[in-house]
Amino acid sequence: MSQTVATSVIDAVSEERCRELLVEFVRIRSVVGEKTTAHSWVTEHLRGLGMAVEQYAIDDLPGPLVLGELGGGNRPGVMFDAHYDTVFAAPDDWSRDPWGGQCENGLLYGRGAVDSKGSDIAMLAAVEAIVRSRTLLAVVAPSEHDLVLLQILRADFNA
Repeated sequence: MSQTVATSVIDAVSEERCRELLVEFVRIRSVVGEKTTAHSWVTEHLRGLGMAVEQYAIDDLPGPLVLGELGGGNRPGVMFDAHYDTVFAAPDDWSRDPWGGQCENGLLYGRGAVDSKGSDIAMLAAVEAIVRSRTLLAVVAPSEHDLVLLQILRADFNA
């Protein structure tokens, strides 16, 4: 990838957009073992990027695995893999609402902001940047897809 193309993709990622997405996502409760709508949020955003999205129900999980594919050509591809479950949070143990997604002095407070919704949003922002910059990926890992984003509810689930 040339320096110009890499800069184009990097320039398409904004801190403001990442914060906006992370606030939205942290506000969706996705505690291990509880029903959640986090998979619907992920699905909506991936479809909005033009990805073909499939959901797979998994035994013993309250939410499905979400698989988004962009491209589908015969070129090598990239796969992003993340989970969006969090552990329980007792609101009385927090100085702020654990599902409030509050920003204060440049910090975002909320359950999952770091583990692992923050990394989910970094990946989603990267996919958005690639789509918006219309960059063709050049990577060495073989795949039948150009770009795949796999989101799972449980950190200990092996796809």
